[in-house]
Amino acid sequence: MKQVTRKLLWTILCILILLIVLCAGAYVYLKIKSPHLLRFSEGIKERTVRIRIGDTPSAVFIKGMNGCENLYPDDASMRVYVTDLQGYVHLLDSSSWNALKIVKSKKLGSFALGIAKGPDRRLYVNVCESGSGTWEEEGGAVWRISPQLNFAEKLTGNYKGINGLAFDDDGNLYFASGRPDILDPNGHIYRIKITKNSYFTQPEIFLAHVGWANGLYFSTKENKLYFSNTVDGCFKFTPGIPEAEVVYYKTKIAESIDDLCTDTRGRLWMTDPGRSTVKMFNADTKELIRYDIEGIGQTSSCRIRMEHGREILYITELKQNRDPMSQIYDGRGLIVISLKSLEQ
Repeated sequence: MKQVTRKLLWTILCILILLIVLCAGAYVYLKIKSPHLLRFSEGIKERTVRIRIGDTPSAVFIKGMNGCENLYPDDASMRVYVTDLQGYVHLLDSSSWNALKIVKSKKLGSFALGIAKGPDRRLYVNVCESGSGTWEEEGGAVWRISPQLNFAEKLTGNYKGINGLAFDDDGNLYFASGRPDILDPNGHIYRIKITKNSYFTQPEIFLAHVGWANGLYFSTKENKLYFSNTVDGCFKFTPGIPEAEVVYYKTKIAESIDDLCTDTRGRLWMTDPGRSTVKMFNADTKELIRYDIEGIGQTSSCRIRMEHGREILYITELKQNRDPMSQIYDGRGLIVISLKSLEQ
């Protein structure tokens, strides 16, 4: 009996040693090949706030779209443009934010992604013309479209995994492109010059090898461009200066960052498709709040617009299912909610 017990203990010990060696080997491998998976923010105070759309008087869910990906609230009007993974650009308009409705839609391809307005007052959209299975390899191009969605034209060649898009105050268009691979992501931020008469230059790499480049946002107040690395964190840089600084690293393994924006206080807002939340990070106080909004599925994009003295948050729903591995892009539309009611 003692001999059997010793053999059992020896077997368990060998298994434990093997597991330790395998874990150590995996850690060393990730540290060398995928260091982004092991980078985390430190000293952050975080909490989760759960709210229900039905219990929030200011919340509005505008439906009628499918797999909503990105959005652009026009500061010069009440218009909001939404792109989706059916290849459509949707124009929403009304006299107030809580009465917005779809007034026109235009199909450009299979996927419509990042969108922003240029110095020529036209919209620029990243569009993939092929099916979903070829977005990573064949990629998509930058298109130009009229504000009324009457006409559209393709401006560039295709770039693999094209995604977010933003303009700075000097009329430079930036877009994210790259390989969406969790273990070995590799992407770049490209730049195009757009003039007021719609002249444009060909894309050039502005920031190289920035990982899984995803969302892009320009803060006029700071004169900074923010971009997200899906499996790493958020970064920012000054227009014209190809040097990025860290704003936020993830705090958990199962966390991701899709799109991002800032509010009037300079706080960073991010959508987290991995946890189907919207999170706010205050760099001054090192505070992170995850907003879990019951009634919506997987979040994709977020933007904030000042309207009649109130900051209004816009969030797109990419999928109804909160499973991050689901490939069914059936998000229903756009959630609109005031920041004040969200933070009460």
